[in-house]
Amino acid sequence: MSTTPNVPESQESYHGEPSPFPRWVLAIFIVLFVLVGYLLYARKRLA
Repeated sequence: MSTTPNVPESQESYHGEPSPFPRWVLAIFIVLFVLVGYLLYARKRLA
């Protein structure tokens, strides 16, 4: 009645995350990058 088989399962489920950042953080960085690029493009076009 040992609980040792349950320990690797919990570690595997935690290890399953591919990156340290969640997907919404990556999405925010992409949106900010696109927004900054658009603002720089619009500023050059108006000048």
